[in-house]
Amino acid sequence: MKIKIKANKFWFTMVELIVVISILSVLSTIAFINYSSYTTNSRDFKRINDIALIKSSLNVFQKNNSWLFPEIPSSLPGLNINSWATSIATQTYFEETIAWLLNMEKVPKDPRTSRWYIYSISADRMKYQLSATLEDQDTKIAFVDEVYAAACKNNYKA
Repeated sequence: MKIKIKANKFWFTMVELIVVISILSVLSTIAFINYSSYTTNSRDFKRINDIALIKSSLNVFQKNNSWLFPEIPSSLPGLNINSWATSIATQTYFEETIAWLLNMEKVPKDPRTSRWYIYSISADRMKYQLSATLEDQDTKIAFVDEVYAAACKNNYKA
């Protein structure tokens, strides 16, 4: 009487398992890199949109207030920019007090750090600058009013 031993062919070999695990790890690495790039780009896009929203609010304020931009209240800490003895501009964070002057319900903040954007205004209140830092290359981006951009003729975004 012959006894037949039937080989169980339903199991994977160790080589097949290692190949499948390596393919899955390569695919998950690619997915993670793409996801992190996607989130960085979306935060940069939000920063640009926030600055554009503030810019449009500033332009509405200017048109309704004798063509002057809002001054920085004395209660806010600010940095005075001087040339010799003359004040050229003042710089501070764009926070609740300034947003209230512009009738903005919510103050836009940096999506990653939750810090306020930088707001600078010239001494004559005729020119402003809004600043944010993008993540993609750690570059700073400045949005300025059209008058300032035309006068400087630099790579500013008006």
